Amino acid sequence: MNLSLEYYNKEFDDNKDMLLDEFFQYLRFKTISAQSKYKPEITACVDWLKTYLQAIDLDIEIWDTKKNPCILAQNLKAGEQKPTVLIYLHYDVQPVDPIELWDTPPFEPTLKGDTVYARGACDNKGQAFYTISALRALYKKEGAYPVNLKILIEGEEEIGSQSLQEYLEEKKEQVQADYILIVDVDIPNEETPAVGLGVRGICTSEITLEGPNSDLHSGLFGGIVYNPLQALCEMLAKFHTSDGSVTIPGFYDAIKELSSAEMEELYLDFDEKAFVKELGVKPLGGEKKYSPLERSGLRPTFEINGLWGGYIEEGFKTVIPSKAHAKVSMRLVPDQDPLKIYELFQEHIKSLVPEGFKLTLSHSHAPSAPFRAEFNSKVVDAVSWAYTEVFKTPCKKFVGGGSLPVTLALKEATDAQVIGLGVSLSTDKIHAPNEHFTVSRLKKGFLVISQLIERLGTL
Repeated sequence: MNLSLEYYNKEFDDNKDMLLDEFFQYLRFKTISAQSKYKPEITACVDWLKTYLQAIDLDIEIWDTKKNPCILAQNLKAGEQKPTVLIYLHYDVQPVDPIELWDTPPFEPTLKGDTVYARGACDNKGQAFYTISALRALYKKEGAYPVNLKILIEGEEEIGSQSLQEYLEEKKEQVQADYILIVDVDIPNEETPAVGLGVRGICTSEITLEGPNSDLHSGLFGGIVYNPLQALCEMLAKFHTSDGSVTIPGFYDAIKELSSAEMEELYLDFDEKAFVKELGVKPLGGEKKYSPLERSGLRPTFEINGLWGGYIEEGFKTVIPSKAHAKVSMRLVPDQDPLKIYELFQEHIKSLVPEGFKLTLSHSHAPSAPFRAEFNSKVVDAVSWAYTEVFKTPCKKFVGGGSLPVTLALKEATDAQVIGLGVSLSTDKIHAPNEHFTVSRLKKGFLVISQLIERLGTL
């Protein structure tokens, strides 16, 4: 019997009401990094985290970046004979639009059965909270930490982690560690734990296509003037072939394929019935010749994230708009260079611009490179053991489809083994209305972290 696991299981159950109350406090901070008007909320959230972490014997250093602060909390009392573990989290969240699609207020956490609904309930406040609350329980049990502990919590992950990436060179010594745990990834499903071996990179662009010098009456000019919205839609439609492949020349050239042995180690099972039940659509996107989980984790994509122009308010206004706009993103895999891919994208879209139109491209989201960890290492083994202890089923290996801009930057700044872990699900509606996280997974995450930190202390 794992007595340590039994202790933490009881600790969570005995303090469940207090933990949920604290979790709800954390969720109420409107820490939307994309919108500067929430700066006071971000400041208040940083103060809340600082107080929480100081109470469990962690020294706090605040990095006042150009935009939102980073928190470095550490306790290095375990000594040189013990490993140093850095845990990465983020406190910022996505905007809540469209607000009318939320069933409950996004910053007033609502518990329905076993599920908490709120912006950030999963990404990343849910995963961050079970991490810091597990560390508190561990400190309460032992009066010390079994490893030299560092916790890095940033406030710009949802907008590209630019400030933290710039700071890492200056703060290189402070982030040195033997193991880095990125607690911000998925597991395949509720019953299947999996070590996160990688994330995709990302580059984005905002597109403006300008035609006539003003909006025009669609009755007087329809059939004469080439509508910018139509033109942009036709341009974007040319970015995919009928089999789902991206048409940007050179887009796939640098991709490094996994070996057959590595492929056999990955979790690639996909429950299409459960997918359709949850989302209401079939998994028809991406390259048809690959399975769904290969498409979401091992293959790059080109996605249209927003498309607008003309009159979009209540009622009807019959105009041909002067300008059409779109936001697009490209998720990338090893060894695609985001800057090179963006250059290829620019060349391709410029080649599609109709005669007489003006194209403008911009991007506010900093590009980030993909990351892939070693398939076998001490930290992979430790995470696998902790997951297996908690879930009571063998741990798998998994490559996620999201992007964590700081992952590669942390790897390059240190000699650490970097790994992703978490208990979120792709169906938690992160970045969307009605984001949620279950209390049962809050507990599982709490148990995984407690077991993992104790295990790392024995390495």
